[in-house]
Amino acid sequence: MNIFLILRDGDLAKNADDIEVVVGILGAVFHDIGNSVVGRYDDAYRYASHAEVGAYLFGQIAEGIIPPHIRELTQYAIAAHAHYLKPFSIEKANGETAEKVVYDDTTEKSPKGQIERMGLWMVRQADRGEQAEPYTIRHMIAHVEPRLDYLGTSHVYPKENPDEDFIAQFRMKSESPSILNHLSTRAATLTDNSDYTSHDSPYIRQHFFAPARKSQERLVEIMKKDVVPPLTPMQRTKGLERLLRAWRLFESGKDIETIIEKFEGTPEKPGKFFLKTEDNEMTQSDRDKWIVSTNFLIDDLLTKSWYPRMERGLKNFPKSLKPFSKNVQTLVKETQVISQRVLSGLNPAYIDNNFHHRPDITTLLTHK
Repeated sequence: MNIFLILRDGDLAKNADDIEVVVGILGAVFHDIGNSVVGRYDDAYRYASHAEVGAYLFGQIAEGIIPPHIRELTQYAIAAHAHYLKPFSIEKANGETAEKVVYDDTTEKSPKGQIERMGLWMVRQADRGEQAEPYTIRHMIAHVEPRLDYLGTSHVYPKENPDEDFIAQFRMKSESPSILNHLSTRAATLTDNSDYTSHDSPYIRQHFFAPARKSQERLVEIMKKDVVPPLTPMQRTKGLERLLRAWRLFESGKDIETIIEKFEGTPEKPGKFFLKTEDNEMTQSDRDKWIVSTNFLIDDLLTKSWYPRMERGLKNFPKSLKPFSKNVQTLVKETQVISQRVLSGLNPAYIDNNFHHRPDITTLLTHK
């Protein structure tokens, strides 16, 4: 969905040719395919990260289907999409240390004035676009178990004790490591002038990233507030149910029920959301803040901002694509149709109607 919104940029024809647009679309669609083999948060532990593994997998899938030059350019874009700004060391399983270098993303003007490697930057923009409103849900799910974070130019490693790591992440505090701190930091990277945003056009900045940053900042404000008066037991029960249905809506993978059980627990054995250790605990105030924040996320940010914005963005075929070939326009049209189907399955209304009549995401992707 994100790449289609990026293709609406009126300056696209000035900056990219047919090949770069195709690379941008294919790279955006497949950029995280490596997560099927390598954990997304294991990059600091593996020389071949999820991005490089994804590039290899795409090469295997696309061989004989698309021309070699497009396949190889797309592989490069997928491998480089994680956008590390400086080299860092990897300790391999055998104890050896290897240096990871950054990918060359230097851009030059072609004879026609277009930007070479623009396809790579489109893939990176689509990846950054995943930090929109649903990102908070995905980030919560990711930290039920200890996970590595990457902030700016350095990795933030989890605590050795899994319970202490969970409490550190889910306590409503601004210090690092915590989900609240991560969201605060990430929001700024969407539009601040930096190496990440150096190829964002005014359109991309204003219509794609600025609304997402505004929503993230509003959510962080809510998360930092005290809950007065405290929630009632009924509000807490219903709030937790909504939180977990939101998880199921945006992460419908096979492991989601296992993750939810670890988080919520059972009547006989409470989960990590109710965790206490000898030195620390999830307080009732923390839990109430998560309930209030989640309600705000669902009712205001997802329902009133993100979903309508995505619907509008996916509605009409972009005028910016008229200068491109018919083959490119056909590919973009197919991207639009699939994006509309997927978005229909992510309607926040399903959270409160208990997924009544919600189609399976796989069906939405494959239905003709």
